[in-house]
Amino acid sequence: MALNSAVEAEDLTQQAGALHCKGLIYLEMKSIDEPRKTADELKELIQGGMDRKRIRRYYHLMGMIELERENSSKAIEYFRDAISLLPFEHSQDDEHALFIDSLASAYYKSGDVEKAQLEFEKIASLTAGRQYWADIYTKSFYKLAKIYQEKGWNGKAIEHFEQFIGFRKEADQETPELTDAKNQLAQLQSQ
Repeated sequence: MALNSAVEAEDLTQQAGALHCKGLIYLEMKSIDEPRKTADELKELIQGGMDRKRIRRYYHLMGMIELERENSSKAIEYFRDAISLLPFEHSQDDEHALFIDSLASAYYKSGDVEKAQLEFEKIASLTAGRQYWADIYTKSFYKLAKIYQEKGWNGKAIEHFEQFIGFRKEADQETPELTDAKNQLAQLQSQ
């Protein structure tokens, strides 16, 4: 519906956003061919428009496809390309948290905990680039706590688990991350 509405309005920015989301949804659905077809459609749309830097959405979607295929090194390349085309943080619609989280997750999956930590720390320091992606922003504290815990930095782990739990206290549901954060925090505090 969003794509149809954007096409009717002849809004290339919204069309690109809708295609990007469509590709991500196909990935969540574990579709095999559809994410790639959608990425190709997205690339063609962007290349036909005026703002070529929007190709970052294509790079991000391709990175997500490669991450799903467990090709972390290729995913990292795509995510770095996507991030290099992000504008300076300036509005609540910025995609910084989404793109950086993807890169951080790819680093983590590849075993590069140091680079993953640096990227998750970038998310925690975002201003406008985190507003639309508040869930990703809050989860970055959980992911950092897990990394700090792996490293034996218990003080920092406790601090970040507490921040994550504090962000989630108004949430109306228990998530696996929240349950784990509470358990890990209790365990760390009892040591």
